[in-house]
Amino acid sequence: PLDTVGVIGGGTMGAGIVVALLDAGLPTVMVEQDDAALERGRKRVEQVYDLLVKKGRMTADERRARLARFTGATHYDALAGADLIIEAVF
Repeated sequence: PLDTVGVIGGGTMGAGIVVALLDAGLPTVMVEQDDAALERGRKRVEQVYDLLVKKGRMTADERRARLARFTGATHYDALAGADLIIEAVF
């Protein structure tokens, strides 16, 4: 069983992977090189859900529930408890 998944990289590919994992109900941690890159990755993920809410394909509560499973970090130690780590770095 997968209890937590880590994704290294928050670019377009990494953010898309994070969304897929959150949609599957998995707590997910995104690791980026610095705070600015992590914030950009977090915004990419949030934009996907914002668009789904705007289109009526997801409720605001569903958005909140998915984002509640999402964490970010700028150090690899955050991946220590991950059952699976996906590298999505350009």
